Amino acid sequence: LASGFYSVSKNRGWYLFSVSASAFFLTSVVALISFISLYFYELPTHHCPFCMLQKEYGGIGYILYGCLIGGVISGVSAGVAQKFRGVRSLEGIIPQFQRRVAIASMIFNSGFVMIAVVRIFTTSFRL
Repeated sequence: LASGFYSVSKNRGWYLFSVSASAFFLTSVVALISFISLYFYELPTHHCPFCMLQKEYGGIGYILYGCLIGGVISGVSAGVAQKFRGVRSLEGIIPQFQRRVAIASMIFNSGFVMIAVVRIFTTSFRL
């Protein structure tokens, strides 16, 4: 979020934001498999990342994975767009595009964190 707010407000640092979004994605996937999934399954030995897609768990996996994928795609696209900022025909479009996808990435990533944190704090399961 910090790199996103910096990039949106200063209109620079897009490569850092892109790398941060990628790192957040990788860290979130590892956390989802090793830690967060335990609170959805309420079993200390169940780590399958795909069972959250089942109806027994309310299909919450679709929302979680949608937030993760949306966050990484929009975050990385802000950095990719930086490479095309020097193209004369795109000079007016790229900054606006980067701000929009950065905000979208921050919303998606925050959605993932909020869903996980709410589940961790509201379940009766404790490690």
